[in-house]
Amino acid sequence: MNIEELLNKYFEGETSAQEETMLRSFFSKADVPEELAVYKPLFAYFDQEIALKETEPELASVIPMPKEKKRYYWFSVAAACLFVMLLAGKYFFPANNGLPCSGNYVIINGQCYSDPDKVRSMALVSLQEVATTPDEYKHTMDVFSDKELIDNQLKELGSLLGDEE
Repeated sequence: MNIEELLNKYFEGETSAQEETMLRSFFSKADVPEELAVYKPLFAYFDQEIALKETEPELASVIPMPKEKKRYYWFSVAAACLFVMLLAGKYFFPANNGLPCSGNYVIINGQCYSDPDKVRSMALVSLQEVATTPDEYKHTMDVFSDKELIDNQLKELGSLLGDEE
């Protein structure tokens, strides 16, 4: 069997260990034909890796893990456990004590209110905080006449609605 056929068989994954050894020994020679020289680094790399594996012992079982990595590992485990516990706590103990607002309700400052009278009184208190005092209104009346106030309000309304409306 010639080398080209053996290479085709190799790249198809159909070679035996003995045939692969033949390929490695062929490409380890100095006098490789020019058209096959492109495959020489590939098989040289495999030879280097095989030689390295045979000469070096298994380092993973000999070298212990550094203390920093052990600390990082245990810190990661603790953080993951804490995260799972927080998620479980959120699921089993929701923030609103498991009693969601039901029916018609309003949320004011994070609290649920379903009593219309309480909501109305809170709304009135809020409106009174932002309402114009009579002194401020009287000051505006002194500066403008009734006709000027109406004209200004119509202009503002016109600019808000646009000229078409």
